[in-house]
Amino acid sequence: MSRSPFRGVRLLVLDVDGVLTDGGLLYGSGTGVSRRFHVRDGLGIRRLLDTGIGVAWISGRVDDALQTRARELGVEIVVQAEDKLLALRNIVDHFGITLQETAFLGDDLLDLPALLRCGLPMAVADADPAVRQAARFVSLRNGGDGAVREVCDRILEGLKRVVGVIPARYGSSRFPGKPLALIAGVPMVVRVARQARKAAFDEVIVATDDVRILAACEEQGVHAVMTSSLHHTGTERMAEVARARKGDIWVNIQGDEPLLSPILLHDVVQALEQDPAADIATARTWCTDLETLARPDSVKVVTSETGSALYFSRHPIPFQREGPARGGWVHVGIYAYRREALLAFAGLPTCDLEKAESLEQLRALYHGMRIQVVDTYAMHASVDAPGDIAQVERLLALHGEPG
Repeated sequence: MSRSPFRGVRLLVLDVDGVLTDGGLLYGSGTGVSRRFHVRDGLGIRRLLDTGIGVAWISGRVDDALQTRARELGVEIVVQAEDKLLALRNIVDHFGITLQETAFLGDDLLDLPALLRCGLPMAVADADPAVRQAARFVSLRNGGDGAVREVCDRILEGLKRVVGVIPARYGSSRFPGKPLALIAGVPMVVRVARQARKAAFDEVIVATDDVRILAACEEQGVHAVMTSSLHHTGTERMAEVARARKGDIWVNIQGDEPLLSPILLHDVVQALEQDPAADIATARTWCTDLETLARPDSVKVVTSETGSALYFSRHPIPFQREGPARGGWVHVGIYAYRREALLAFAGLPTCDLEKAESLEQLRALYHGMRIQVVDTYAMHASVDAPGDIAQVERLLALHGEPG
């Protein structure tokens, strides 16, 4: 069982150039130099400060633009320094904490001394290779493109325990043994688990009722547990795991998604974190292929203005009364549950809507649970039949490991 590296962080120190700048907001300075700050990064910093976690900036050049942005966000410590380690020590002393309680996010070789001494060394995705190698956590996003927000969200999520579960059963009427089907030489369920690990959950578990799947996972270093063979759905299987383990947020990960995006997993958890009224969070993607929209195995979803799910259907929705359909939102079958919502949902009786559409999420809506839906444009390709494997392997060869 892995422990979240973000637990115990009391201070986040950010190198500015290459980490915090070059995003979406443009500020001028008295020197005639402009800096671009990403609005998502600012929101992440604000959320950290609101929870009592300190934030400080280190920059090679402190100018009017940087000071203006710091004042807006409430960042009080902005240090100009070439010696990042000395600056870090002074900042830590100011906050009255230890280096081990400090996270440092950097991108270039000048950051290495500070990275190697702090409690949680981190790098942005486009950092120098040596910096990425020294980091304990590497963001999925580049510097200036939301990486700081990603790190802030991880620190906040570190206050709660997040567990990913991949329900996997061997029996399937259309594709027996699907979890063990090889995708570029790797069992599909193992490939899914490896992708899920990149989302930095506290734990990723394969929940199965078959010793062949258990053995394949253990052979590849993937944590798997045996569950009852009497479950009718993956949600019931996940609830069995949740009853026996600690966890605040539980993510149901489809075992037939070998191109699973870790960013999507992060965004679904984040949606649940940010909406206290939501019981469940899931995702959707925009589709313009009318043949896909017409297929019953392609589940469609419509939401309210605030992104709360109104209905899911195997039929195209909404009905286009005037003119041909130009596209629609297709559901991506990933769910994040609050623990209490998961256990409650697994115990609810089925309803007529669920039976008619054969969609268990309609049970949640019928019984008044709120499902928040996030938009995604991540690469998406599920394996529903043996013939889908070749297409997934072509996408892997073309794009490399998804993420």
